[in-house]
Amino acid sequence: MKTTSISYLAITNFICFREKQEIHFDKLSNIVSVIGENRDAKISDSKIKSSNGSGKSTLAEALYYAIYGNTIKKFGRNNQIIHNLAPDGTATVECIFNNEYRIVRTQKKSGAGVRLWQSKEHIWNEKTEITRSTKAETDKYIVELFGLSPEAFINIALFSDDQKGCFLECDASSKRDIVEALMSLSVYRERQEKASQLVNSTKAELKELKRLHQAIEENLSSCKAAYDDSVSKDAQWKVNLKQERDELIKQAKAKKEELEKSDIGAELVLYQEAQDRIPVAEKQIADLESSQEILKKKIDDSKKILEKSKQEQNELLLNLKELNNRLKSNSGEVDKLIQHIKDLQSNKHGTKCNHCFGTVDFSNIEPLIESDKAKIEEYNKAIATDKEEAKTLQDVGVKRKAEIATLETQQTKDEENYNSVEKNLKKLRSDLARDLNTKEPQVDSKALVLKTEIERLKTEAKEKNDQLNSGITPFVDLINANKQRLENVEISLKDHEKSMKEAEANIPYYEYWRVGFGDNGIRQSILEGIIPVLNQCIASWLQPLVANTITLKFDANLEETIERNPPDGDPYIYNGMSAGQRRRLNLAVSHAFADIMAVSNGTKPSLVFLDEVTTNIDPTGVQGIYNMIQELSKDKQVFITTHDHDLLEMLETADTIKLIHEGGKTIIETITTKKQLD
Repeated sequence: MKTTSISYLAITNFICFREKQEIHFDKLSNIVSVIGENRDAKISDSKIKSSNGSGKSTLAEALYYAIYGNTIKKFGRNNQIIHNLAPDGTATVECIFNNEYRIVRTQKKSGAGVRLWQSKEHIWNEKTEITRSTKAETDKYIVELFGLSPEAFINIALFSDDQKGCFLECDASSKRDIVEALMSLSVYRERQEKASQLVNSTKAELKELKRLHQAIEENLSSCKAAYDDSVSKDAQWKVNLKQERDELIKQAKAKKEELEKSDIGAELVLYQEAQDRIPVAEKQIADLESSQEILKKKIDDSKKILEKSKQEQNELLLNLKELNNRLKSNSGEVDKLIQHIKDLQSNKHGTKCNHCFGTVDFSNIEPLIESDKAKIEEYNKAIATDKEEAKTLQDVGVKRKAEIATLETQQTKDEENYNSVEKNLKKLRSDLARDLNTKEPQVDSKALVLKTEIERLKTEAKEKNDQLNSGITPFVDLINANKQRLENVEISLKDHEKSMKEAEANIPYYEYWRVGFGDNGIRQSILEGIIPVLNQCIASWLQPLVANTITLKFDANLEETIERNPPDGDPYIYNGMSAGQRRRLNLAVSHAFADIMAVSNGTKPSLVFLDEVTTNIDPTGVQGIYNMIQELSKDKQVFITTHDHDLLEMLETADTIKLIHEGGKTIIETITTKKQLD
C-alpha cells in the first residue's frame, strides 16, 4: 500500500500569507482544527470576525499548489497568487511529502519555477536534486511520486464549503471522468485515444494509398503504352531496314543480269566474282594452314607419347617375363625341398641313408628337415611378393595397352584430318591461283557504270545486313528506358498493394482496441466491478453521518438512487434535498472513493482537508460529522476549518492551528498540540 503523506509545508507571499509561515505536519496529531481571526473585518459579529477571511482555506490551496503547480480556486492568472506586499514580487511554497521528497515552487509575474529533491536524510543539495529538464516534466514526475492525480486530491482529500466540483454535483460525463481518474483508468482512455488516432490515421493512410494506387495504375498504363510503342517502332524499323536491304540486293542482281547480257559484261562479271573470291579464299587458306600447323604439332606430340608408351610397355613385359621365370624357379626349389624332407623322413633309425649310405641317426636328420622348412618359408615369401608384383604389372600393362590403342586411334584420326586439310588447301590454292590469274577485261563506259553501281548496291546491302545482325537500332535506348520505368512502376504498385493490404488488415485490429478501451469496453467492465464495492463503502460512511436513515446507490452508468431507509415513498431527488443532506451525501461519496482507490490501485491518501464541513448542517448532523472525523482519523490526518462552535467544542482536545489576519496579511499565531496541553 502506497501512502501519500505531507510532513512539512512553508508558505511565503502566497495569497494572504506575507512572511514565511511553517507547519510541521509530522508533529501534529491525526485531528487538527484550523481556526482563524480576521481583525481587518469591519463586521461587529465576533463569531464571523473570528473566522471568515482569515486564510484557513489558503492552507489547502498552498498544499495543492505545491504538488500540482496550480490552485483549486482559479485566480485567472497564477501571478494573482502573489501577495501584493511581496518585496521581490515572488510567492514561494515549499513542501516535503512521502518523507523523502522536497518541492520548492516559486511564482513570479514573469513565470513559475519548480525544483525537486529526494533524500530520506533530508539533505537538500545538488547531489540530491532530481529536477527534470523542463517544468512540465518535473510537474508530471511529482504527481507520479505523490501518487494522487489532481482529480483524486480534490475528490477524496479535500472537501470545500461550497460543494462545487463534488461528485454528486457533476453531470454524467464528468462523473465518469472523475471515477476513471480515481481508479487510474486514464491509461485505458489514453489507449482508446491512441487506438482512435491509429484508426483515423490508418484510414487516412489507406485513402491516400488508394489515391496513389490509382495514380500508379494510370502511370503503369502509360508506361506500358510507351513501352509497347517503342517495341513496335523498333520492330517496324527492322522490317523497313530488311526491306531496304532486300531491295538493294534485288537491284544489284538486276544490274548484274544487265551487265551479263554483253560479252564484256559477262567477262567483267566473271572477273569481279574472281576478285570477290580472292579475299575469302585467302582467309580460308590462312585458317586451314593454322589448323594444319596445330594438327601437325599434335600428331608429332602423339607420336612421341605413343613411342614412349610402347617402350614402357615393352619394359613392363620384360619385367613380367623375368618375374614369371623367377616364380617358376622358386616354385621348383620348393618342390625339391619338399621331396628332400620326404626322403629324409622315409629313412629309419639304424639303417643306411639313401643319400650318403651311412647309418641313419635321427639326431642328424631333424636339423636338416628344419633347415629345409626354413628355406621353403623364405621361398614362399619371395613367391608371394613376386605374384603381387606380377599382378600389379599385369594391371598396369592392361591399362597401358588401352592407352596405346586410344593414342593410335586418335593419331589415325588426326592424320586423316591433316590429309583432309591438305587436300582442301591444295584445292583452295589452285582456285586462288586461277582467280589471281584472271585478267580484268577492258570495259566500256556503260559496263563500268554498271559495275560501279553493282558494287555500291552490294556495299549498302551489306551495311544494312550488318546493322540488322548487330541488334543495334535507334530505339534500343528508348526501349530499355521504357522497360526500366515500367519495372519500377510495377514494383511501386506491388509495394502500394502490400501497404494497402496491411492498412486494411490493421483498421479492424485498431478498431477492436478502440472499442475495447472505449466507454463500453474494459473501462465499463472495471466500473461495473467497482460499483457494488463503492455502494458498500458509501453505506459504511453514511452510518456515522445520517445513522443509516438514507441510502445512496449508483448503477453501472453512475446514476444515483437516493432513498429513505427503510424505503418510504418516492426516491429523493438530489437537487431537491437540503444543503445539509447533500453535504453529508457528498462526504460519504468522497470517503468511499478514497477507500475504493486504496483497494484498486494501492494508493491511500494520509491527509484530508474538511473546509467548513458543517455549513448548513443541523446539530444532529454536526454530531455525525464529528463521528466521521473520528473514523477518518484512525488512518488519516484530518484538518478541519470551521467556525461552528458546536464542532469546535467537540474538537477541543484536537491539535489547533490559529491564524490571524491583520494588516492585509495572515500569520500563524499559534500551533497547539495535545502534548503541549498535557
